[in-house]
Amino acid sequence: MFRKVLRLIKKFLPQFLPVPYLYKNRIKFLTLPKHHWTQYMQGLYEKETLEKTAEILKNKKIKTVWDIGANAGIYTIFIAKNHNCVIHAFEPTKKYYKILKENIRHLKKVYAHNFGIGSKDEKSSIVITEEPGSNHVVNKFTNSKNSKLDDCYIKNIKSLKKISKPDFAKIDVEGYEYEILSSSLEFFAEHSTKLIVEINDKNMKRYTEKKEKDIFKLLDEANFTYKRIDNSHNYFCFMRES
Repeated sequence: MFRKVLRLIKKFLPQFLPVPYLYKNRIKFLTLPKHHWTQYMQGLYEKETLEKTAEILKNKKIKTVWDIGANAGIYTIFIAKNHNCVIHAFEPTKKYYKILKENIRHLKKVYAHNFGIGSKDEKSSIVITEEPGSNHVVNKFTNSKNSKLDDCYIKNIKSLKKISKPDFAKIDVEGYEYEILSSSLEFFAEHSTKLIVEINDKNMKRYTEKKEKDIFKLLDEANFTYKRIDNSHNYFCFMRES
């Protein structure tokens, strides 16, 4: 019944809504766009992936996490309230970076960065969609006609020398994953970084002629094992044992 009510009232809700949660015995609020808010309130927001993340953090010695494609910070907050580690959250859009900064302002070991990760340092543009989880960087394959665009910055992962290296990273960038992994897997392999990566042919069409199998090939060549997380488009990737 609750889900039906949320679906009915969704279009009348304000653009952003707060979600209360407990952090160190105090009530805090996570501000979310209404689309994510309704998913979160129904317990539908990437449930299996968050459960897998909790399992990784519980069983592995994770000191530093990178949230690449942080949006408003659901994933970042989930980790911060359940695991004592340093978190670097990367969000290229100005609008959602501002919300992310507000959401993490009470967290001492969480840092927000207003740029995306890519193959090189460059100024780019990002398509701002009505569904906030679908914002995506523009390139030659992107059909951005009649789209709302915002300027953004992309940085090569190897240039981030002042940011502590990740033991674990989540990469959810709406199809831009191949561009990141093709230039960053050597870096992740060097640091034995465990990854959760969204791999989705439909989203990849925005950027490249590559397909899911091409990402799997990159992972194989970099000596990563990958396992799909239940029925999601997310995969847990980790270095094979020698």
